[in-house]
Amino acid sequence: MSDRKSDSRRREVGITRRRLLGGAAAAAAFSVVPHRVLGGQAAPSEKVNVAIIGTGGQGIVNMKQLFTEPDVRIATLCDLNEESDYSLFYHGGTAGPLTEFVLMGNVALRSGKKLDFDARNLKVTNVPEANQFLQPDYRAGRSL
Repeated sequence: MSDRKSDSRRREVGITRRRLLGGAAAAAAFSVVPHRVLGGQAAPSEKVNVAIIGTGGQGIVNMKQLFTEPDVRIATLCDLNEESDYSLFYHGGTAGPLTEFVLMGNVALRSGKKLDFDARNLKVTNVPEANQFLQPDYRAGRSL
């Protein structure tokens, strides 16, 4: 008699423990798979930010390869070699040659003017008061 009661309970509920666990495992599998595997774009939190400093020769080849990777973002590009043309690598305005360019954006917003910048001397030529914000201290780094 006890077997008949348990059979009738299973029919009423319509789901067994095995089906429940199987369905939960299938749902969990899709939540663990990264979005790019299922055809979506990589989220910003899944991207690697890269700073490239002092490139040349093989470094240029490596940069070209990095630009083809969807989960890599070139955040900064800096090289003292003035003969190198890195204009191709300033991808969508996301990479710039010097830290000062990031600071200049803020200074330009504050002054309300377009800034003419002398990169060799690291000075703004048309708004002299803007130079007080562009000091070598910004490039020195910080001790923790």
